[in-house]
Amino acid sequence: MGKHFSESRTREEAVAIHRQRVEDAIEYFDKYKDTGEFFIRECPFCGYDEYAEEEKFQGRYGVARCKRCNSLYVNPCPSQTVLNDYYAHAKCNSMLEKIYPKRDHKEKSEILDSRVTFLADFIDKIHKPEVSLLELGCSNGSFLRKIRRYLEQSNISKKVRLIGVDTNPEAIASNSDSSLELHYGTAEDFLANYEGSFDIIWHTELIEHIISPYNLFVISRNKLCGGGISYLQLQTNTRLSQEVFHTMYREC
Repeated sequence: MGKHFSESRTREEAVAIHRQRVEDAIEYFDKYKDTGEFFIRECPFCGYDEYAEEEKFQGRYGVARCKRCNSLYVNPCPSQTVLNDYYAHAKCNSMLEKIYPKRDHKEKSEILDSRVTFLADFIDKIHKPEVSLLELGCSNGSFLRKIRRYLEQSNISKKVRLIGVDTNPEAIASNSDSSLELHYGTAEDFLANYEGSFDIIWHTELIEHIISPYNLFVISRNKLCGGGISYLQLQTNTRLSQEVFHTMYREC
């Protein structure tokens, strides 16, 4: 765990960010609790509407256990308005933004390089002169820049459009690479309104921030080209950052 995790941030940084996340969660609940910006939802994983109530998080956020799939989720759920405010202004996100440049400029990052080489190999096998890759939750585009650099140094002779979307306007504005197409907004809205399709849709540690992962999966699949791939990484509670990859294809 230590080797992979330390490539992204130190343990001290991780602990500080975790503590700030809890403080921010409390702050935003208290800020919006009486504004009508929380709503009852169905299970975000299977869509079932019956649940049992569990102990509240920090005595504030309701926690539900789905009676069909046994998944735990926040209910009532903060609205997109609350989430947009949180991702744009919460202190923990500013702390993360300070880490990204350090990670981006490392000469060697094992965990990122393995992802880059995986994507480069997949891109190389696509029999098209132009390939499109979308990263959901791209932040300031640091991962997409790493892909661009790797492709430039390799022998892959095809045009690759690198596109990203994120809900943090400050992160999008901090991008200095004009070759990247970065957009501000939610993953769901961007996909729903985008007129084209993608060969690759990529996201890491995003699902836990989405109101309805199921709906995102449906929209993502509909936006894949024939033979396209949607690739995601999930966090688990067994490691600080567990490598658990799931892949979804769309048949030609």
